[in-house]
Amino acid sequence: MLPHIEHLSAQLALLRIVGHGENEGHKLIPEEKFESLQQQWCDRVVTASTDLSDERDLGKLLLRFAEIRGDDGFAHVRGRLDDNGLFAQFLESLASESHRFAMGDVAVRTQLEFPWDYLCSRFGEEYMIERITDLLERTSMRLLDHVPTGVAVPR
Repeated sequence: MLPHIEHLSAQLALLRIVGHGENEGHKLIPEEKFESLQQQWCDRVVTASTDLSDERDLGKLLLRFAEIRGDDGFAHVRGRLDDNGLFAQFLESLASESHRFAMGDVAVRTQLEFPWDYLCSRFGEEYMIERITDLLERTSMRLLDHVPTGVAVPR
């Protein structure tokens, strides 16, 4: 699929533009072709080398794959996230900042956001806490090295 586009994240971005996804896509290709390309993309995710660290948007890539493939997809992602470095990158890539400026404010308000509730609903809160704890214990890393400041992680 799309052999001239090397990264899975870039392929996903293109599929999201031309495809038939809910609340996204411009339907630039027939739906059957989109479904076929999407399945080919999923197959590439499964067969990709274990090193996905070069991917620009790892969190969205793995979550989109899991959503397409359902329970099997989430099981595959959980297996991939056994690698502590990849898990840390996954968490970091899902954190985002939102900026707000209201009338009368002197400064822009910045708030960090993290899809903790979504991750817990899909992977299980126990699993997420276990993985973060394992990451910290095995690598002697501090949580703040991998999760942006201001993101609350339940203990």
